Amino acid sequence: MTLPQAMTPPPPPPLPPGPPPPPRGPGVRVPFLAPPRERNNTRIAVTVLVGVVLLAVCGAGALFGGAGLMDWLGKELNTKARASATAFMDAVVAGETRKAYDSTCADLRAQVSAAEFEVFWGEVAPEGSRYGLSDLETDGEYQWIPVTIQLEGGGGGKIRLYFLLEAAQNEEEQARMEVCGWEVA
Repeated sequence: MTLPQAMTPPPPPPLPPGPPPPPRGPGVRVPFLAPPRERNNTRIAVTVLVGVVLLAVCGAGALFGGAGLMDWLGKELNTKARASATAFMDAVVAGETRKAYDSTCADLRAQVSAAEFEVFWGEVAPEGSRYGLSDLETDGEYQWIPVTIQLEGGGGGKIRLYFLLEAAQNEEEQARMEVCGWEVA
């Protein structure tokens, strides 16, 4: 009798390709270790200090530059306003009220007629009067120059001349201050 041959199982199917297996051991080893560096705290402190000093110098320069600009602008406005007030009052006390009227701003000329202007200024500062100007003052909204008027026969009064900064109309012209109102003080 012959024994049947034992059947061998078929070979397993091939595995799908996948990632390679991880390397053996604890991981990749560095070929050599870099020696630890000692931190240079002095260099860091000097760098930070130089940065702070430069920042302070730039900030102070900007602050002083801005203050200088504002001071210059204030002096420039005062100079222009005083020149305008002087020309205006010179014309008034010389009896040239029409010339003074023509030097005022357009808004004022639209509100006050030349005849009303001549009557008012003929009474407040008649021909031959003297005047004194103070510096330009402001309250944030309005700008004025206090004027002290001394009449020829004695007496007088104070008046505020209000100004408007009139923009230049072209490149050759500069901005100017014009009398744009008054108030008896």
